[in-house]
Amino acid sequence: MTATEDRILVPGSAEHNSLVTASKVAAIMGHSPWASPLSIWQQMKGIDPGAAQTREQSRGHYLEPAVMAWWQDQHPEYTHVAEQTVLSRGELPWAAATPDGIATGDGVPIVGVEAKTAADTRDAWGKPGTDEIPLYYAIQAMWQMHLGGHQITYFPVLGEYLTFSEYVIEYDPLVGAELERQAFEFWESLLYDDAPPLDDHPATLESLRRVYSDIDKATDVYIGTDLARRYVAAVEAEKAGKAALTAAKSEMSKAMTNARRALVVVGEDALLVATRQAAANGAPYVKAAPKLPTIPSED
Repeated sequence: MTATEDRILVPGSAEHNSLVTASKVAAIMGHSPWASPLSIWQQMKGIDPGAAQTREQSRGHYLEPAVMAWWQDQHPEYTHVAEQTVLSRGELPWAAATPDGIATGDGVPIVGVEAKTAADTRDAWGKPGTDEIPLYYAIQAMWQMHLGGHQITYFPVLGEYLTFSEYVIEYDPLVGAELERQAFEFWESLLYDDAPPLDDHPATLESLRRVYSDIDKATDVYIGTDLARRYVAAVEAEKAGKAALTAAKSEMSKAMTNARRALVVVGEDALLVATRQAAANGAPYVKAAPKLPTIPSED
């Protein structure tokens, strides 16, 4: 393990953009809610400045010290947590990781610590004490362990109602090797200007909007009929879908009355379909569950 504690790898810097880091690996694998393979590729090429920090990311940044302090209270055996560590391996000069913390202590193994906040842990996060965490965070931790050499990463989480919980991920060398393989292929694609294909991730569209931010009012472009047909069909489908969703939300609102959650029984399980949430300036609104259930047809 190579741990460099005398430098900070600043997100958005030229050095950071040149390296495949933990959060980028989740996007490269297609499992990040915030970034896509193309958005990361364009940022690493230096043609996309990247998106501004979201409110959720800012919240996590401000609350991270409190979450780390709680974790240290739960684990007094770890007497030191290095919070500005850059992990790297000499044979992988294109790779790096910046964990929230690397914890050490007498007679205990070195572990990683990732402090997280979540407005709702009931669906994306499983039972505390397990490894049931969002996939993109699991990939992040696996990459950090692959570079750092430690075998365990703790995830202390500040969830809803200001409740703390903890999850644990163990290193899997087969997964680590596969992440390295795909990350290296992605890094090579930067050298050969071989961009990832377009996809339906919102970050892909936002990245393209930033790259092509100017409007040349004197220029027209002629597109093929296939693209024109797909675009028109998608716009019409969106219109129909919005109308159908509005009608369904009205039905759901009436069915829920003043209830907070709407559940459906499938087999022996009661599955969450929607919740009613308070609005900042107005009446509660219906919001779909983060992970919608699969509901079999009645046939």
